[in-house]
Amino acid sequence: MILFNDASFHGQFDSVESFLQSLRTLWGIRSHLKSKGLQLRVCRSVRQRQVTQSASFNDFLGSMPRDIKVRLLGWIDREGPFWDDDRRHSSNEYFECCDAVVTDTGAAEAAFSKTEGMDGWLFSIAPSDFLFNPLTVSWRGLPNGDLEIKVPNGWTLDDAESSAAEFERPFASWDELLEWAGRECTHLTLAPNILKQLPPQFISIVARRSKVLLGALNRMVELAKAGDEKEFNQMRREWMQGDRARFSPSSDTELREFSNELTFRHPEAPKSIVCSWHGKIQTPQYRIHFEWPLPPGAQKLFVAYIGPKITKR
Repeated sequence: MILFNDASFHGQFDSVESFLQSLRTLWGIRSHLKSKGLQLRVCRSVRQRQVTQSASFNDFLGSMPRDIKVRLLGWIDREGPFWDDDRRHSSNEYFECCDAVVTDTGAAEAAFSKTEGMDGWLFSIAPSDFLFNPLTVSWRGLPNGDLEIKVPNGWTLDDAESSAAEFERPFASWDELLEWAGRECTHLTLAPNILKQLPPQFISIVARRSKVLLGALNRMVELAKAGDEKEFNQMRREWMQGDRARFSPSSDTELREFSNELTFRHPEAPKSIVCSWHGKIQTPQYRIHFEWPLPPGAQKLFVAYIGPKITKR
């Protein structure tokens, strides 16, 4: 998901001319992304953002050249797409970035999306206070402490070309997902029968979510093996702790009721092991079960299962 960082309108322009020049660059970014089949999502309230200290985006529309005005209104009024139509972060949360409160902006939405395992990219307008890559968005006031979220950010046409190249073609089959995992997740050992665990019908959203979860697991194992405690603990807190954790163990009740189903044969170990830790895919309800923590001396983490939720009652 690629979003325009509307927080990068913060009253920094001193003339219509400088504002129009920046808008032309932004329009070029949107056009390039669109030519690659990608959408730059915008917020419906962008028209209310301050462009100068005394005037909003909306105030400038009347003085814009007709060609620019027509194209902009087509985007921000009709075409979108608008991330706030199905926004994920709540107005009750508190997000900061570059010493500014960014709740209810694209910066917060992109950061929140990354905490849910989704791709979150931003494009900011230049000049602004947000010309850093990545941007660090801070989610304040969480029960387990503040969360620092790194969000890729661009503001030039070169950045648009680079980001478009980063967005790979989505998987078209389970085989493609498993081929990707075998190639990219070099710190994981996938059970040899995972393809049989998956249904005959390919479900693209499950494949996309599985890619995110497997990628995070692979990175955590890589950090653990490298002894990078700071980043490992940050990832563990982000992915494995709190009410929003994407990875968690099965409950004691589930372990009692489904002990056989949660026990898997390790292809490189002499006996079967219980893999109650799992990554969550909510719609539909699928799970990725794996051993945790990484056993002492082990080089790879065993991923035992990818398929429909096992512990359904």
